[in-house]
Amino acid sequence: MKKVILVATILLLTLLVVVGCAQPAAPIETTKTVTTTVTAGAGAPVTTTVTAAAKTVTTTVTAAPTLPSPSTGKHTLTFAFGYGTSTTLLAFSNPDYRFQRMVEAASGGRLIIDSQMDVIKDTEVAIAVSEGRFDMGRFYPPWVSGTFPLWDFSDIPFFFGSIYDYERAVKDPRLVSLLDKSYRESGLVLLADLTGQGSSEVWSMEPITTVADFKDLKVRASGLLPSYGWELLGAKPMSISGSEMAELLRRGTVDAMHSDRTWPVTIGVAEVAKYLGSWEIIPVFSTALVVNQDKFDSLPPDLQQVLRDVSKQLRGEIAYAATFGKMFALKVIEGYGVEILTIDKAEIAKAREITAESSIAKFIEITGTEGADLIAIISDYARE
Repeated sequence: MKKVILVATILLLTLLVVVGCAQPAAPIETTKTVTTTVTAGAGAPVTTTVTAAAKTVTTTVTAAPTLPSPSTGKHTLTFAFGYGTSTTLLAFSNPDYRFQRMVEAASGGRLIIDSQMDVIKDTEVAIAVSEGRFDMGRFYPPWVSGTFPLWDFSDIPFFFGSIYDYERAVKDPRLVSLLDKSYRESGLVLLADLTGQGSSEVWSMEPITTVADFKDLKVRASGLLPSYGWELLGAKPMSISGSEMAELLRRGTVDAMHSDRTWPVTIGVAEVAKYLGSWEIIPVFSTALVVNQDKFDSLPPDLQQVLRDVSKQLRGEIAYAATFGKMFALKVIEGYGVEILTIDKAEIAKAREITAESSIAKFIEITGTEGADLIAIISDYARE
């Protein structure tokens, strides 16, 4: 019995020695990678690896896009424009000064528009802003077509079918780029082309319902391209001040007036003219909203964007308001006893056929290669 106990004891001691001398078992693999994406400020992406007690954590920090930093100081822009009653002008003047209020609200009060109405003629605004006499302004490109002919493409007779065709055209990125380059060459930044109702109407003392009626017609017209279009139709375009128009129409010095539906009402023409016909000659009258290039470039990026965004919003509002104004004006005109003529679409098509190709050729002749490039773009939005 003692021998058995002794043997058992020896075996147990041997086993303990073997176990004590053996290599320790490898630990269970517990390493894992944890990837965390963190949005950071501007800068290159950063990858950080942290190792601790059988565990590796990898953190990737991805930089966010660079955005304009909000400016802290206030900036004031002097804004000059002439007096008038058009829908595009009312957006900047009494009673609401809508554009100015929109800019100040969007900028949190950091961008102030100092409006100076009727301190300069509309025909002088573009030059005055480019020279830095004013920071901003609005003007009618058709009224300065002799100085800046490329900007007056809205005046090509019978080219656009509606105000909305024109609005789509000025949103085309190709045209935006072309015009931005042209305006900057003159020291200006074009914020928006505001589309008001155009000169589609013919006010007259006698009914004018056919192309044949245009022969030798003494018609008040404005702008290089519209006057050229009237010559192609056989009429005799005349340059007459608006303040004289009603009296000259009454006397018979002039037979008709080519204009829109609203302005002639404000200068007394509706009290004299007997007929009104919508010939769809120029459905849109453009208004350029511009800022001095150096002044614009000196503004913080976020305030530059405020000006662009508010201007684009206003463009859509004005296009809608112009359409409503045109409809409402018809009721006012009828109240004066003016007879509204219905023009046959075939006659309008005939007038377009006579003027379209030659008017486009004249525009390109005046504006050169840039004009040809512009026509190639806006042809996608032309009247069908």
